[in-house]
Amino acid sequence: MHPRAPARAGSVPPVGFDEAYRRLRPAMVRLAHLLTGSVDAAEDVVHDAFVACSRHWSKLETPDAYVRRAVVNQARTRLRQAGRDRDKADRFGRAAPVTVGMPEVDDLWDALRPPRGSATATAPGRSR
Repeated sequence: MHPRAPARAGSVPPVGFDEAYRRLRPAMVRLAHLLTGSVDAAEDVVHDAFVACSRHWSKLETPDAYVRRAVVNQARTRLRQAGRDRDKADRFGRAAPVTVGMPEVDDLWDALRPPRGSATATAPGRSR
């Protein structure tokens, strides 16, 4: 582990990653939810931010502020990506949804398949 810089007057004493995660996570999820508008996206953003911070946790002087900034940056990245995805969908059109099990498709396949027990249905496949 790397030594931390000396504590400044009025600074929070050094805390472990697990303790900080338990303490900061609820507030960071609320912040990310406000920024993204989605609870699911907020959970992902906070998780990604903590993963990014964990890589150099022992070197951080003010981990609370660093995590908060990482959450804001991750949320902004997520929103930019969603905007790019919307732009692409508008520019290139949305793909038609594929549905499986539609009766008219099943009926078509039934009409195209040879009847069971016919010579073509039981004939062996062509070998190469």
